[in-house]
Amino acid sequence: MLISPEYRALNEALHQSSNTFGGSGIWWAFHAKWAIDKYACESVLDYGCGKGSFVTNGWRVFGTGPVLAEYDPAIPGKDTPPLPADLVVCTDVLEHIEPDCIDDVMAHIAGLSRKAVFFIISTKPAKKTLPDGGMRTSSCGSGRGGSSASPNIGRWISA
Repeated sequence: MLISPEYRALNEALHQSSNTFGGSGIWWAFHAKWAIDKYACESVLDYGCGKGSFVTNGWRVFGTGPVLAEYDPAIPGKDTPPLPADLVVCTDVLEHIEPDCIDDVMAHIAGLSRKAVFFIISTKPAKKTLPDGGMRTSSCGSGRGGSSASPNIGRWISA
C-alpha cells in the first residue's frame, strides 16, 4: 500500500488549507538538472509533486529539455498512477510516508525509474501539522509514527 485512505484524506486537506505546503519542488530543480544532464534524461517524474512547482517552473531551469510529469496520491487530478520516467525526482516527500508504507513506496519509485532517482529527505522537525493534529514528519525524526521507518529508507537508498 502506498498510502492509507485516512492519511490520503489528511494530506489532501493540508494541501488545500495551506498555500505553501507542497510548494518547494522548484528549489531543487537546479540540483535535479545535474542528474538530468549526467544521465541524459528525456523524461522526469516529480513523485509527490504537491502544488507542482517543480513542473510548473521547471522550464526556467530545463528550457525545452525533458518531458515533465507529476504524481501525488493526495492531490486530485495528480493521483493517476504514473508512467515510468528516466529520472524520478522525490523531494521533501519520503519523510511524510507512513512507516508501514515506506517499503511499498520505495519499490514503487524504483519501478518507475528507468535511469536514476533524485531524493531530498528532510530530517528537520515539522513546521506543519495534519488536520488531526499529527506532525507532518512520519518516517524520519519525531512525529506521526515515530522514527521506526528511518532504517528502511536508509536500506533502500544505499542499495
